[in-house]
Amino acid sequence: MNFVAPAPSPHSQYPLLDRYAAVAAANRGIPWRVRLEMVDARTNTDKFWECYALGSGQVTLHFGRNGTEGQYQSTDRTYMYHMAEKKIAKGYRYVLGQPQVAAPVEPEPLEGPYALIRKVRPVRKGVGGVIESWEALDAKGRLLLVLTPDGARHLLQFYPGQRISVE
Repeated sequence: MNFVAPAPSPHSQYPLLDRYAAVAAANRGIPWRVRLEMVDARTNTDKFWECYALGSGQVTLHFGRNGTEGQYQSTDRTYMYHMAEKKIAKGYRYVLGQPQVAAPVEPEPLEGPYALIRKVRPVRKGVGGVIESWEALDAKGRLLLVLTPDGARHLLQFYPGQRISVE
């Protein structure tokens, strides 16, 4: 089978980011783009899933088989984030490193209870089991929030200046 090179995105001038950096960029009103692809010769799969926005407003999804026009759909950022997680779980991978990769976006300072987080600890399913969530604690060890694994990873990756330790 011959796989087709992806057609240039109509919004290829937008910075190509992962979903975490896209949320941070959107919060600052910066244009962004996320592209995932799944290519597998065994199953004749050659698909793309892309979303982009001018900033914090509506998100446009563009998806289909590589080499085709694909389909377009308008949605919001929450749905985009949820769909990106589902696509990654199905085997899609980020397309990064193309000519227009954006410089890292500095996130807004944390506010509300997030600004009080000083430590996170995993909550495991069973003895030594899989991490199902993370507890976020304040400086005195009081529980503030329960985070998803992706939420905890995002917090630690994009807010290193927050001085959050991992228990």
